[in-house]
Amino acid sequence: MTSRKHERNQDSPPKKRSRGRPPKEEKNKNVHVQSDLDAGDPLLSKLKLDDRVAYEFTDSIYFGSIVRISRPKPTDKNRKQGLEMWRWEVEFDDGDCWELDADDMLTAVSLYETCKEKERNDENRHDNVDKIINAFFAEKYKILDALPDEVKDEFLEVGFAKWNKVYLPVLFLGPFDLSPGLVRNKWMTFFEKAGKDPEKLRKLPRIVYWYGGSEDEAFSIMPRADCMSCEEGTKKGFSHIPLAIHRKLESGAKLTKLEDLFLKGLDALMKDLQKSPEERKIPVERCLEDYQLVVRGMRLVMEIEAKNRLNLEGKIL
Repeated sequence: MTSRKHERNQDSPPKKRSRGRPPKEEKNKNVHVQSDLDAGDPLLSKLKLDDRVAYEFTDSIYFGSIVRISRPKPTDKNRKQGLEMWRWEVEFDDGDCWELDADDMLTAVSLYETCKEKERNDENRHDNVDKIINAFFAEKYKILDALPDEVKDEFLEVGFAKWNKVYLPVLFLGPFDLSPGLVRNKWMTFFEKAGKDPEKLRKLPRIVYWYGGSEDEAFSIMPRADCMSCEEGTKKGFSHIPLAIHRKLESGAKLTKLEDLFLKGLDALMKDLQKSPEERKIPVERCLEDYQLVVRGMRLVMEIEAKNRLNLEGKIL
């Protein structure tokens, strides 16, 4: 855990847990904390996964989301202790995860509500929201304008990329054709290293969407040498079903994961070939951009400002 979070106004820091979110099956946004908490503090009794909180560490206020709620098995002992036995895991926007007890969580929820109330009464909020919107689009077009036309012309084009020595159907994407997150951030590091050098910009790795891939494996950043256009791939025979797969289909034999992915991908690629690039959409739910979260009331202006500050300081993973 980074040293900036060890000192607080409390006697001891929350307990750190490992990074990362819990498995999806553990998440149920529609269920809020029940039983002994309902008889406790009302702020804590209604908490659910993905709720936002704020915590003041030595250098600043950090915002984060609840990613796990641990409820102990009922026993005579912990039934008497009630709230003291509950734990909430919070993933802060810089990637650090902390396990908070009831006192810590009450502090975090109360501070977030204070921030929300302060922003609600801020007469400059509308202007601050406009600044966030304008900053996003200014940065987006600055990045796109810096790219050579031949690189931008590849966005939303179909083609093939190498996966485990096999070329599979893909859709090539621009950095703003997919959700904000790790893949876009990783591509941005290559973009920033290229600077203003036209030759380096032309050699940037490509963001690919693997047709038919599961959501957690749908996107990759691939070297240009491992990518080829649909026309080139077709000439090499990659748009045809291999004989080995044909035989399995005829005999009813089970396909490997890679073979199944190829078939699904080829079908999707052929459908996208009938569409213009502007009509091609990845079948993965898009996460909202920060400015969209603010406009929809899902984030506070100060949350985005804090996140941007962390990003400038290099503290965002």
